[in-house]
Amino acid sequence: MSRDAAVERQRNLAAWLVVFVTATLVLVNLVHLARYARDFPLAEDWLMVPALVGEEPSLAGWLWSQNNEHRLPLPRLVHLGLLQLSAGDFRAGMVANILVLAGLGLALAWLARRLRGGVSRPQDAFFPLALLHLGHWNNLFWSWQLQYVLSLVPVCGFLALALTCRTPPGLRWSLGALAVAIALPLCGANSLLFAPALAVWLAAVGTTALRQPVARPAGRLCLMAAAIAVAGVAAYFIGFERYDWNPPSPSPRATLRTALRFAAMGLGPGAEVVRWPASVFTAAALLGSAALIGWRTLHERADRLRLAGMFCFLGASALLAIAIGEGRAAQMPASGMPDRYALLAVPALAGTWFSWQEWGGRFRAAMPALLAIAMVALLPANVAAGYSWRNWYVGGMKAVELDLAAGRSLEAIAAEHRAFLMHWDEGRLLRALRLLEHHDLGPVGRRCRSVPAYCDAPDGLPERSPGS
Repeated sequence: MSRDAAVERQRNLAAWLVVFVTATLVLVNLVHLARYARDFPLAEDWLMVPALVGEEPSLAGWLWSQNNEHRLPLPRLVHLGLLQLSAGDFRAGMVANILVLAGLGLALAWLARRLRGGVSRPQDAFFPLALLHLGHWNNLFWSWQLQYVLSLVPVCGFLALALTCRTPPGLRWSLGALAVAIALPLCGANSLLFAPALAVWLAAVGTTALRQPVARPAGRLCLMAAAIAVAGVAAYFIGFERYDWNPPSPSPRATLRTALRFAAMGLGPGAEVVRWPASVFTAAALLGSAALIGWRTLHERADRLRLAGMFCFLGASALLAIAIGEGRAAQMPASGMPDRYALLAVPALAGTWFSWQEWGGRFRAAMPALLAIAMVALLPANVAAGYSWRNWYVGGMKAVELDLAAGRSLEAIAAEHRAFLMHWDEGRLLRALRLLEHHDLGPVGRRCRSVPAYCDAPDGLPERSPGS
């Protein structure tokens, strides 16, 4: 076999490895979904029920309304569409979580291949591994977490824009920038924090493009995208209500320590098992990539717009970590870092991965490989963390199912299982249960069809006839 043929075979094997890893993780997740997932709302899922059955007085107002510090019009709209298409089956959001993350992992691996000129490497499997391991159980198998999953799409879109920026920018690239600028403020606070950084960078890209006649249409689009991102951030805070149930951070040191723990969770919630080694490793990788980009910016004029884009992306990632550190620091001794935050930390590590690949010189393969190795090494701990959440979820759902099968009233079920189903509002939970009953949706509706005597009409709704 010639050397060129051997190199080509190696490239193909690496590409197929990424596809194999992604397909295997998707299959594992779908098998777990089929075995353990329930067509029954959990926590914020119950907020979807009135809109699902047409009982939400103002759909537009509901889409824009706050959930804690988040405004989620885009994820809510997608989630609602999936629920309606699936006749109210809350597993539809879970399937979407798996498929979107699989697509995102493949897209990032393809981007790495493209930036190398069509060459794949085994370390490209980092992306599907980081996004689809079972440590993300409460993101994968909780329908509401579609909000986290969809927020990653424009955030990773920002990353892709930075890595593929050229001077002058193309029209198609600028349209992509416009789409990302529109989406970032519409997917919650965790993506909103990236919008100002994107706006600053796109303003610089657009201003540069306007100096070249051939690139002026693209430049105008970039400036329009920057203005839309700023307008989206401003609109987000019109009528914004601050919630005071999160106590302030006890100190800057506690904020920084919590931010480092959040960054380390990009390797999965299993990183908590080796908390400080994981935190030191991720901090070194992130700070090293920032220093690397800063040094290259000073010495590589031709690539300065790409470097500026990466600097803005990493800066926004650091801002997200600090914001979470500030918001969670006071709660860490009692409740720790929620496992679901691990998904939000992945883009920062992806940015670090690409920074080292693109500008790492002789270390351009080392850091991506180390990140991939760390992800593989932590798979057992991540699976254990995911199974811990599975045990809580399945145990709670089985208890609810037993009470449904026993014919207990919805009032008794809401009171008995409030802590599991929707701990902060028993009245809203009961109202949503009654709406599911009245509209024949999910296990509650199935129970009513089999044993109509157990069904009570919700307040303000007509009584069900025994034959309906």
